[in-house]
Amino acid sequence: MVSWHAAAREVDSQADTENSHSNPHTESEPSIYSQHSWWNFNGGWKSTLNNLRLIIQPYGFFNLIKPWLTVFNIPSLQSGFLKLINIMNQFSGYVAFHSE
Repeated sequence: MVSWHAAAREVDSQADTENSHSNPHTESEPSIYSQHSWWNFNGGWKSTLNNLRLIIQPYGFFNLIKPWLTVFNIPSLQSGFLKLINIMNQFSGYVAFHSE
């Protein structure tokens, strides 16, 4: 019985250690993404939602144009979209807290 509890505690402590080394959420705007000309710096959920839309737009637009890429083979357009989507997937979320 004791060994089960010790093993469970060891697994829990390893998970806590791994979680502490992961990217913590930040409260600030992500600098590279916020250079987009339509990025909204206002506080509140609406501006956060609009900024999130900017992050997911490349994926949506690629899926809209993908059927045309089967008709007109443009490899550089497809690879450019995939590269942009890969960059957008690196976005680590942030939560803006404004207490007023």
